[in-house]
Amino acid sequence: MRRHLIAVDSPKTLHRRLFGNRTRVVAEGVSSEILSSLRSFPFVQEIQCENGEIVIEQDDPESGNPVLIAELVKQGAVIKWVTDDKASLEDIYLELVDETSGERGRENQ
Repeated sequence: MRRHLIAVDSPKTLHRRLFGNRTRVVAEGVSSEILSSLRSFPFVQEIQCENGEIVIEQDDPESGNPVLIAELVKQGAVIKWVTDDKASLEDIYLELVDETSGERGRENQ
């Protein structure tokens, strides 16, 4: 059995490298116009709606979230909750193993 180190970093940094910086927002009264206004901010990379939640991928949630929440409220949305999209350590591990096994498969071809 071969063993090698896949990655070394903090869980937070590994999460951001693998999954990006995502914020989940549940709010009432969110229209397509409001989503368009959120997409116009330069730090927003992508916005999706999943199961009634707005999922926002952005450069830096710590500085971007207050701006985005203020815009939602200004446009008339009612915020229910906001949270970071976090993966468990198990999810991070599985993603790293999957990523590494895919790379090894390409090397052996």
